Amino acid sequence: MQSPKIEQFIQLLSKLPGLGPRQAARLSYHLLDEKKEYREMLAQTIISLTQVKRCAECFQAHEQKTALCLLCASPNRDRSRIMVVEKDMDFSNIERAGVYDGLYYILGGVISPLRPKSQEKLRLRELYNRLSKANGVKEVILATSATPEGDHTARYIEQISEPFVKKNLKITRLGRGLSTGSELEYSDAETFKSAYLNRK
Repeated sequence: MQSPKIEQFIQLLSKLPGLGPRQAARLSYHLLDEKKEYREMLAQTIISLTQVKRCAECFQAHEQKTALCLLCASPNRDRSRIMVVEKDMDFSNIERAGVYDGLYYILGGVISPLRPKSQEKLRLRELYNRLSKANGVKEVILATSATPEGDHTARYIEQISEPFVKKNLKITRLGRGLSTGSELEYSDAETFKSAYLNRK
């Protein structure tokens, strides 16, 4: 009979993206065979994630005592531009490229026509609210992946941003230095730089 603790751990792990019950079971038994010190360190690291929160403006994960992350609070960023990205890894990749000095907005995923409820999990209402309060924002750059879902999401954001476009807000998309079907998370710095500089 399987240990109730292992069973519970497998159930929790299987809720993570990309992990089914089999992979979760494999990981669980692998961790069971690791040294006790490693397991304790992993457990403490997971517990420490409770101190990490989302920025009130861009939704980047941060550990500041304030509501804003360091980037959103920085006076050195160009506050006239907001780049909308799908996920945290996209944000990290773009920052590494070092060609963009504006602000960000992390959506939390994409709209998938095959999964109608996918839209509910995205921070679209919060994006609309941010744009309605954002004085001085002149451009919103839609940096979604060059996939059908990424394009669908970008079109939807263009639609909900229409009232702000009428007030001279410019909506641009990354140029196609990114090949169709590619995800931003896996693009290199030069490819992203080309896509960013050729946005339209």
